[in-house]
Amino acid sequence: MGMPAARASVDKAAHDGPIQCGSPDVIIGGFPAARKGDEFSCKQHGGGIIVSGSGSVFVNGMALARQGDKTQCHAGGASAPAKCKPAPPQYWGGSLAKKAGDDGMLHGEHYDARILGAYASLKDSTNDGSYDTVSAGFSLENLTLANMKSDALLKGELRNKIADANATGSLYTGDSGIYGINGKAAAAGMQYGATGSIGTENTLYAIATGDVTLGTADAKAVAEVYTGNKGRYGFSVEGGAGAAAVKESVTGKVSLYGIVVADAKGGVHLGAVGAAGGLTAYADETDYSATVKLSGKLAFILGITGEINVKIALKPLRDLLFGERDSTEKSGSNGGADGAIINGCATVLVGG
Repeated sequence: MGMPAARASVDKAAHDGPIQCGSPDVIIGGFPAARKGDEFSCKQHGGGIIVSGSGSVFVNGMALARQGDKTQCHAGGASAPAKCKPAPPQYWGGSLAKKAGDDGMLHGEHYDARILGAYASLKDSTNDGSYDTVSAGFSLENLTLANMKSDALLKGELRNKIADANATGSLYTGDSGIYGINGKAAAAGMQYGATGSIGTENTLYAIATGDVTLGTADAKAVAEVYTGNKGRYGFSVEGGAGAAAVKESVTGKVSLYGIVVADAKGGVHLGAVGAAGGLTAYADETDYSATVKLSGKLAFILGITGEINVKIALKPLRDLLFGERDSTEKSGSNGGADGAIINGCATVLVGG
C-alpha cells in the first residue's frame, strides 16, 4: 500500500520539525517534493536529513520521501533550524486551455499538455534560497502521455510537439558548491517521440528512447565546476550549435543495481549544419561513484551525433552485499537520533 508523499515547508519529520528542503521543480500539493537526502529542522537536535525513501519513485535522481520514511538527526541539541530553505519555484504562463495551471499546462494523472501557450519560470535549482535558473518558452502544442512515475514494472511515454521553442539559463556563484553557467535553447517545428522502460531504478533497469524532429535548431553553452554540490567534485564543459531539416535520435540506458549505470545516445541529422562537443567528469561522495560523460556532433548536410555516460558506484555494491544503511556513518557515530517523517500529502500515495 502506498504512503503519503512528503513535502518541504509543510510536512514534519523526526521531533516535530518542518522539512526544509525539496525539489526545485516537482510540486506535490502546492509544495516542493521532499527526497532522500533533504534536510529538516528538529526541536531537539537542531536539524537532520531524510535517510530513506521510495525504492521505485525518484525525483531529480533521488528517492521520493514518504510519511514513515526514516530520518537521522544531527547531534548537539542546538535549536537552530537547518540551513537549507529553498526558494519556491515561480511560474508565469498563459494558454487557450481554460483549466491550465500557473505554468500554462494541463496536468493529469497520466498526461501533461500545453495548447497554444507561453510560459516563464524562476527556480532555485541548488536549494540555497536564491533563484539561479530562468526559463521561457512557447508551444502551439506540447503533449506527453506517460506512466513513468508509477510503480509498474513496465513504463512508457509518448510525446508530440508542434511549433515548440524554449530557452533556459543558469548562473551559479558557488554558494552551494557549484560555480559556472549553463545555457541552452532549442526550437522544433514538429517532434514525435516515445520512451519505454522495464525494471526499477537502482535494481535491474533498462530504458530506451527514440525521437524524430522535423525542422530543428539548438544551441548550448555549459561551464560548471563542482566543489561539493550534491556531493560532487569535478567539472562539466559543453558547447555547440546546429540546425537540421530532419533529426533522428535514439537513447538507451542500463542500470545494474545502481553499481554500473551506462547510457548512450546516437543520432543522424539530414540537411544539417553544426558542431558540438563536451566532457564531464566528477566524483560523488554520496554513493562513492565516478562519472564520465563524452559527447560530440559534427554536421554538414549529413550529421552524426553521439554521447556516452558511464557511472560506477561502490555504495550500492556495499548495500547489496551487506544491507542498506539508512543512516550515514557520520551521523550514526556522533550522538544523533533516529526518527521518521510524521505526515505527508494525503491525496498523493507513493509505493515502496
